[in-house]
Amino acid sequence: GTIWFLTDNGNQNLVYDSLGVFLDGLAFHSKNDSIGFAYGDPINGVFMIYKTVNGGQEWNQIESNMI
Repeated sequence: GTIWFLTDNGNQNLVYDSLGVFLDGLAFHSKNDSIGFAYGDPINGVFMIYKTVNGGQEWNQIESNMI
């Protein structure tokens, strides 16, 4: 799965790319749009969940023991 970041001037930047992950959804916090989550299908029984704290410029996987 891939996540792209679109800048104000229209440039697209690939900010997350992981083979074998199918991303199903994306949501941002309603009161703080710098916080967002992306989620994907489980792999080996573990759901793939990613978080951004800077409006989507960088994404990090949340470890399964934190879910």
